[in-house]
Parts: sequence; structure tokens; C-alpha cells
Amino acid sequence: MKLGNLVPPKRTELWEEVLVALRDAIVTRELSPGTRLVESELARTLNVSRWPVRQAIARLEQEDLVVRYPNRGTYVVEFSSDDVNEIFALRVLLEGHAAREACRRMNPEHEAKLRALVIETESLAERGIAAETISPDIAFHRGIFDVAGSQRLQGLWDTLTAPLNAMLHIKTARQDARYIRNVARIHGGLLEALCSGDPDQAEAAVLRELEGTRKSLLKYLGSTPE
Repeated sequence: MKLGNLVPPKRTELWEEVLVALRDAIVTRELSPGTRLVESELARTLNVSRWPVRQAIARLEQEDLVVRYPNRGTYVVEFSSDDVNEIFALRVLLEGHAAREACRRMNPEHEAKLRALVIETESLAERGIAAETISPDIAFHRGIFDVAGSQRLQGLWDTLTAPLNAMLHIKTARQDARYIRNVARIHGGLLEALCSGDPDQAEAAVLRELEGTRKSLLKYLGSTPE
């Protein structure tokens, strides 16, 4: 019997199922920002032992969706409109400059690496996997700094990765394939701008994307975009 391209179903462990349940509860605000996560209570609610809950919380900490404080416990991350505006104001300064430098330095190898990330996002859209677009999304923007060639600039941007990762998880979790295709389309347009040889065009393309993302995050948080 030939199976051809048939792919076996992915086996998930119990902690991964707990992770999905907790992540969904956080991004939909069933677990509201600032809520303390108590392993014993979560294990009882989910009808599992504490071990898979502990593993799931550790992964959520890596995703910056929860924050662990010594001797105080673990809490669901809190973001205000001020947090969003501050992060994106910094992104505008850093990524606008990086886009201009990247446009001047772009070569076929750089273009191929960034295009591969656009293609990866398109593939995720075809499969309807919104949450997994966060990694290539961040990688695409970090790739602009790679092309720009400034370690100091990249180092400054890296300090924003943790809160940005959490914000994108919150923004993306309930999105559909159409949203993912739009991300791929925007990144494709941004790549064309970076390859245009026109630094002004490259900077403008980056700033348009950042402004759109900022507004959608503020809308999710229930704030009126400024």
C-alpha cells in the first residue's frame, strides 16, 4: 500500500494540550491581564496533574505571555495602550533607519533570505495556522537589521523582542487565513520596497506596516488608536 505524500497526524503530549488551553484563555482574556496562575488550581480546573501545567506555564513564560516574579508567583502579562505606543514609537525610530540602510545594502542573497520568510508565511496561510506566523514575522523584521549591517542597531531592536512577541501572540491568536495572507502580502510589498534602491520608499513601507499593527493592537485592547 503506497501512502504517497500522506503525512502522519502530529502526536501531542498532555502538556501541549494544556499549553493550547492556557494560551487561548490568555489571548481571549478569559484569564485577564494580571491574573495569578496557581498550578494547583489550574490542574484541578483542567483535570490534569500539576506537572503538565508546570511545563505549559514554562513555555508561556518563554513566549512572554506570563511573567514570573521571585517569591510572588506567575502572572498573566499586562499591556496598556501606553505600552503599545511606546514599543511602536521605538520600532518606528529603529526600523525606519534600518530600512533605509538595508535598502542601500540589499543584494540577491539578502533578498532570497527575506523572500523565503514571505513564502513560509504564505504556506502557513494555506494551512490556516495563524499562531505560527509570529516566528517568521519577527524573523522578517529582524532580517532587515541583518541586511542593514549594524550590530548596535540590531542589539537595540532585540531588546523589544520579548514584549513584541507577546503582543503579536495576543493579536494573532484569533486571526484567520485571510489575515495571514495579508501579512505575507504586506511583507512581499515591503521586500519590493527594500529592493527598490529608494531609501525613502523603503522607510515609508516599514512605517505603514508598523502603524497598521499598532492600531490593530490598540483596537484589541479596547483603546482608540491615536
